[in-house]
Amino acid sequence: MKIILCLTLLGLCVSSKTFACTITNGFIVQIENKIPDSKVFVHCQSKDDDLGDHWLTFKQEVHWHFCENFLKTTRYRCHFEWNQKEQDLDVFNKDLGLLCFMQDDNNPCNWSTMTDGIYWYNNNTTTWLKRYDWKPKSI
Repeated sequence: MKIILCLTLLGLCVSSKTFACTITNGFIVQIENKIPDSKVFVHCQSKDDDLGDHWLTFKQEVHWHFCENFLKTTRYRCHFEWNQKEQDLDVFNKDLGLLCFMQDDNNPCNWSTMTDGIYWYNNNTTTWLKRYDWKPKSI
């Protein structure tokens, strides 16, 4: 009986591709381009998932839902390019998970690209905060 219970719990922890998170917290990362008349290149990945290349036009977004792993080491990193500028950053990690957590299964971590940098939405204060400046694109 103990073996069946352990295997069931292990299966719940490993099944991180479902939309209903049972043991760990669920999150939604959303990235939106807020630069008028421009396309922004975005490539995001974790250790296990490569989410591919995306060219976002003005007001277009890319988003994904996931369950945080049991050890809370889930990390998504993205590379952004726009107008001969770029930036690499974590859009989700342990610290951002604490900031985005809102006690439900759809804890939002929202990001926006703007002409002066990349912004993160603070759910608690309902304000956009500039987190990163664009860097000149390396050749």
